[in-house]
Amino acid sequence: QNVGNRWIVVLMLLFVACLSLKSGVWAEEVQGSAAPSISLNKRSYSINLRGNNTRSLKARVWNAESKEVIYRSSSSRVARVDKNGKITARSTGKATITARIRNTGVRAACQVVVTKYKKMRMRTTGYCNCRRCAGKWAGHATASGVMPKENHTIAVDPRLIPLGTKVEIDGRLYVAEDTGGAIKGKRIDVYYKSHRKASRHGVQFKMVKVYQ
Repeated sequence: QNVGNRWIVVLMLLFVACLSLKSGVWAEEVQGSAAPSISLNKRSYSINLRGNNTRSLKARVWNAESKEVIYRSSSSRVARVDKNGKITARSTGKATITARIRNTGVRAACQVVVTKYKKMRMRTTGYCNCRRCAGKWAGHATASGVMPKENHTIAVDPRLIPLGTKVEIDGRLYVAEDTGGAIKGKRIDVYYKSHRKASRHGVQFKMVKVYQ
């Protein structure tokens, strides 16, 4: 009986060993069959040439024999990238930075938008195209020769902000299309469709972005 029990124990141990071996082989096969992949710490960057014009990309690589990453820029004129993923903005525009695992076609991308603007604190008011706001010019086109549009047109001092300049106020992009006798220096008049809306604007001091 003791001999029989010993054989049972031996057989059980062999069975467990076989299961462990098969599990290990299966796990190794699954791990080895996983496809290589790569990810970046950022999918997009917005860079102002008037500020810090550099950014850093960091790549993570999985299931690849080589961990080496090759970086490329679609437009070195706009933004270049070195072998370590450091991006340097050079001029306004857009560029795509790709990171590829060496010896594979597996890659990830980061979209880069380079702008140039300066921040200015401005006194903003509202106006419309009525006689109370525009006087004898009521109903007429702006100083740029186009009709004013709400959420688009602003009046500026062209000595400070040239006509045609894009100006960001509270996240909305406006175009300097108009001027005014009272609009001098660091002052912006925001166009509205109605006098009621223009009056409701009141006087507000804003930090705006003036694009160049």
